[in-house]
Amino acid sequence: MRPIHWPVSCSHEGMIARFLLILASLAVIGTVAGYLMFVSPLSLLAAIVVGIGLLATLVLGYWAGSNSLDFKARVPRLQKLSVINAPAPVDQFYQVTPIR
Repeated sequence: MRPIHWPVSCSHEGMIARFLLILASLAVIGTVAGYLMFVSPLSLLAAIVVGIGLLATLVLGYWAGSNSLDFKARVPRLQKLSVINAPAPVDQFYQVTPIR
């Protein structure tokens, strides 16, 4: 078996430099790929969580409003309001009186 003769440019320092260059490029590629793979699911998860929060807020608000104990007490009483020079018949205008 013949001994392997390396080219003259393959010195010990040159091989270490090439090895470190390959490791650095793999680290950069791995960092970029990891960032792209991690950020996309996070943004999707954040959008889903915000949507669920908005929906829950609307549902809880509707539930709290419909199950209120004093719901009928908050309905305003309407009285007829006399209006001079009204463009429509006076029966269509109402005045809301405050509840005491």
